[in-house]
Amino acid sequence: MGNSHSESDITTPPSPEHKRCDCYGNYTIVRELSSGGFGLTMLTNRQDDPSKEYTLKIIPHQQDADEIKIIQALRGELGVTQYVEHFYCTTHNKTSIVTEYVPGKELFQYIIDNGALTEDQCKDVFKQLCTIMDSVHIKGIVHRDLKTENILINDQLKVTIIDWGLAFFPKQTEKRRSCGSPYYVAPEVISSIPCYNGPEIDVWSLGVVLYAMLTAKLPFNDDNINKLFKNIKSCKVDYERKGLAEDAIVLLQSIFVLVDRSTLADILCSEWISPPNSGCWYLES
Repeated sequence: MGNSHSESDITTPPSPEHKRCDCYGNYTIVRELSSGGFGLTMLTNRQDDPSKEYTLKIIPHQQDADEIKIIQALRGELGVTQYVEHFYCTTHNKTSIVTEYVPGKELFQYIIDNGALTEDQCKDVFKQLCTIMDSVHIKGIVHRDLKTENILINDQLKVTIIDWGLAFFPKQTEKRRSCGSPYYVAPEVISSIPCYNGPEIDVWSLGVVLYAMLTAKLPFNDDNINKLFKNIKSCKVDYERKGLAEDAIVLLQSIFVLVDRSTLADILCSEWISPPNSGCWYLES
């Protein structure tokens, strides 16, 4: 894949630099895993048990409360980051959040390395993602930043959803933010007055992930942010790309809409996921 956004390729974005905090409690840094606008994530092990690896994320103290509550609420859920502990670094006013380390690579990098997934692989991975997020939504939590960079995938194509820094409990507040990653964000999130319930914006983002897996392209992409948002708001998608079967197109068209967007239950009962006479995969699960 090339580096031109005009081709709607998935391309590697530049990573901002972060000043490391030297206060990591009982954890020893092995290497950096990722660096983003909201924090620095590193592979670590405990000084009293070097054989076991953990992920340690360092974020500004003022933004830690919701993320900690979210991942604590998701303990025991399959396919999501598993909380271990957190502690405060007084020297730099930062919080370190420790979670279990999940081997694998970002789905983003997997596509960069291997190209588009096969249709059967896409179905398997997408079923996992939708099932995971259905359980998350049942707990009253919305991720708000689903993207290929926030999905880890291993050699067996098992996935784990990470980075819950923008997640929230929509029923606990009337406040709605314009947030998330521009290429994956739903139209209602970028409106002049953000208005959304919550689960439906995760569905939109999952649709972008599905399109990326099927085609190794992004459905909405432009170097000009205003043009990008215009395309998102108009739900303008190229459905003629190689790799898009008819049933997959029908499913994507039911996701990339402004009203009556498919729910996760609708998606898991769609013909692409659950062909006629096979029974609804969602109900059987």
